[in-house]
Amino acid sequence: MGRLTSAKKKKKKKVKAPTETTKLADDVVDTSTEDEEEGGSILGKLYKHKLDFLDRLGSLNLVSTCCFKLKLSNGTSSESKHHITFVELDADEQKVAADRVQAEHSLTEQAEFPEATHFIVSDMTPTGHDQSAIGVIATYLEHRYGTSESFPVAAIHRSLFDEIRRRSNREGTWDDLDLLLKQKGVSRSDFEKLLSKVHPRRDAESQWLELSKELESASIPVRRRIRIGNFWHRYRVERIDESNEILQRRRDAVVAVIEQLIMAGIEDVSTVLSEVSAKIPADQSFDSDYTCAMALYEFCNIEDPVVQKTHPQPSEEAP
Repeated sequence: MGRLTSAKKKKKKKVKAPTETTKLADDVVDTSTEDEEEGGSILGKLYKHKLDFLDRLGSLNLVSTCCFKLKLSNGTSSESKHHITFVELDADEQKVAADRVQAEHSLTEQAEFPEATHFIVSDMTPTGHDQSAIGVIATYLEHRYGTSESFPVAAIHRSLFDEIRRRSNREGTWDDLDLLLKQKGVSRSDFEKLLSKVHPRRDAESQWLELSKELESASIPVRRRIRIGNFWHRYRVERIDESNEILQRRRDAVVAVIEQLIMAGIEDVSTVLSEVSAKIPADQSFDSDYTCAMALYEFCNIEDPVVQKTHPQPSEEAP
């Protein structure tokens, strides 16, 4: 509890050495550090969420990869438990937490932790967590769809990881909880949206076999068919990544052209390729055949509501 309620000292950066014209009179350069600054304690930071979002508070959860050494009211060891609630703590332990958090936040009354304050030991390890997360995703897909073998599990994990990292790196102050969750959190609907973009490999393979026959009938040379096919399977995975804004903007442009072609009643592959190539030229980021592969993929899946809605432009974020 002492470590959980101790405010850490944060040293400020050293003062830059003065230039020749601003050196001290005795030519001694002052390289001392400024006064230390106190940071909040672990429990103090957790409790601040109660102060900020009291009307929306469901529970407070402190998750660690290490066990907790806390005094419990029943006298048993906490180090063998993976889940401890605040009310299970010894009365003296609770008082230490409440008094120190009260002092940290300058509260007029003793801090009151809700009963739904949890100390949780995660099964996730500090190292090898990628493989653990991939395993969890695979287990979920098997539970939901009966199989995970036909899904690009590693690609789903990578996309989810990149999205969490992107949102975690956003800096700013949000007084509204809904806005905070939108900017910093990954919700159930976000995860569902990610899964809706992932077509099982078997469906993608059957789609590509049909398209390959169409490309052959359109007299597309075999080497180009192979090249487009390689890009097709690559794009099927890369399109999941919402954080790849360059790709998502290119996808927006491709979808817009495909929608126009479908509205005009055009469905033959050769016209799709020629129209996309003419309206969306290659650039340094995208090979022309990669763009064609994107067009063919979106053309096959345009009825997907996620595809119909083009990717929104990123909103401005607080510095």
